[in-house]
Amino acid sequence: MILPNHQKQPLFPAIFQAVLVMAGIQFFRILIFRFILCITQSKDWYLSIGEFARGSTMLLTALVLLILFQPSIRSLGLTRWNGTKRAKWITISGVIILILLAGINILMDQSQLVPTLVSCLVFPLLEEMLFRGWIWNHISRALPDERGGLSAVLITAGLFAVWHLGYWDVISTHIAMNVPAESILHIMGMKMIIAAIIGLFTGVLRWKTGNIYASMLFHAAWNLFGR
Repeated sequence: MILPNHQKQPLFPAIFQAVLVMAGIQFFRILIFRFILCITQSKDWYLSIGEFARGSTMLLTALVLLILFQPSIRSLGLTRWNGTKRAKWITISGVIILILLAGINILMDQSQLVPTLVSCLVFPLLEEMLFRGWIWNHISRALPDERGGLSAVLITAGLFAVWHLGYWDVISTHIAMNVPAESILHIMGMKMIIAAIIGLFTGVLRWKTGNIYASMLFHAAWNLFGR
């Protein structure tokens, strides 16, 4: 349940509600992901199909949620720019540079088209709308005003790390069946640590600008250079 901005709710129930939403989204995404892999899987194009399925599942999941719950633009963090003009132009310049670099990456290797679009557009947009958008606003209503920003950064970063445990199915499509369980646990642990770091940076950007545009840019740049 989304409460009006002037109402406060206990913190732990708010976090629990956010975790339930995260679990529901991941469960629905996994179902769609497996369905797409079942109807399109090919040994020769396995990785490309995996990326296509990954992006498609996120888009379909987001579409269903938007239709069912019809969240406001503001609740997703897509508000007017509240930062300085300098920061605004830095963000715009960063978007242009990122588009150019992504384009060069695709031109050099056309097989990178789908992976680049998925990692630099689909996931940053949808994950930032969820975490630095809806969850941020949902959690903030339960936080005291004097330290709400920093607390929201830390809580959403932690939830973002936990969220990446739900991508075990995606990780498994890129790992050989004979890889020991210890290695898989290590990979998942590293993904959670990296996700927490991304969450801290994107959270601070969300806190300082009042929206998710700079957060999406940072997230996309990290994915482009970190793949």
